[in-house]
Amino acid sequence: MKKNTANTPPRNTTIDTLRIILAVLVVYIHLNNTLYNRTGLDGLSLIFDDIIMVLARTAVPIFLAISGYCLYRNNLKAEQASIRRSLRHIVLLAMGSIVMYIIVGIVTNGASATAARFTSSRFLSMILFDQTSGLLGVGALWYLLALIACYLIYYFYPYFTKRQKYLITISALLYLWAICISPVYGNIILDKEPAVLFRNYLGLGLPFFSLGYFYHKYQQRIRTTISNQTVKFAILSFALYAIEQVIYLSGGHRRYPMEISIMMPLVVVGVLMLATQHPRLLAKTKFPAWSAKYSLYLYIGHTAVINILSKYLFDNEPPASLRYYKVLLLYVAVVAITLLASFAYVHIKKLIVKLFAKHNISLAITNPNQTVKP
Repeated sequence: MKKNTANTPPRNTTIDTLRIILAVLVVYIHLNNTLYNRTGLDGLSLIFDDIIMVLARTAVPIFLAISGYCLYRNNLKAEQASIRRSLRHIVLLAMGSIVMYIIVGIVTNGASATAARFTSSRFLSMILFDQTSGLLGVGALWYLLALIACYLIYYFYPYFTKRQKYLITISALLYLWAICISPVYGNIILDKEPAVLFRNYLGLGLPFFSLGYFYHKYQQRIRTTISNQTVKFAILSFALYAIEQVIYLSGGHRRYPMEISIMMPLVVVGVLMLATQHPRLLAKTKFPAWSAKYSLYLYIGHTAVINILSKYLFDNEPPASLRYYKVLLLYVAVVAITLLASFAYVHIKKLIVKLFAKHNISLAITNPNQTVKP
């Protein structure tokens, strides 16, 4: 781990540990409609699937909030320097991920089908709304593009005004707008589900990024106000969120839990409160460092593993019904294969860097851990 400096907050090993848990939960979301079809589940299997999905949908908002939380500095120059470092790494990481998924698309669907995806409308949708599923056949990369947008907004915002209350207001209004058009409430208000308008830096990215940022800024005041009620607050927030999702899932149409909901900000604040009140979880072990090192690799790479398995196991058509224990086995297999591939990549990268250094050749290889961790 890097040593702390005057402008760098101390490591929070609880947050580092939390990262890998969140990444593993995200993997489960993307199994659906690729390696299994949840409409083919029933009874206890469907209930268990719902429970995991409800938990998994909290992962990306918490990831975004952690990124905002880790960005905050008391010194504006130090904060902007941190943003510049993060942007350099995350842009390279996003570019590498795009190339990887183009190659995966060629392997799983053929060159012609992959090339057919590249239309001007899909490219514009990716640039404006972070929608990568149409262009690349994978939706998870929207998170990287949303992070880039959030960092850019926080970098240039001080050049226009020093009043951060406007940023709080804008983020809150964007989230309220996202709630109104989300699948949870959009069917009531708009009778449609325009995901392109909310799962991006506007509806999801900036609101939760700002939530983490301003929680860090005001955390002492928040913790003083709530005092010793942190655990109770966290439990209550999760309970209210679970009730909200159960009501939604039991409605007239059955989809799956969504990250845009009224109670989600409470869940995120509850998690941040627990992580900051108990910041040294597993601090005496190597697990936090390992989690911080491989969590983003798992998030980025698991969809490639899922698509390849789908191609060679089910010919890109998930079975209409699948015994749930097989779903869980596939889940474990995807996580394990992705982590092994990540481990191999990290060590191959080290060998390449040493080789180039030996011959005095400069080589810039992105490190995703420097983009989202403190």
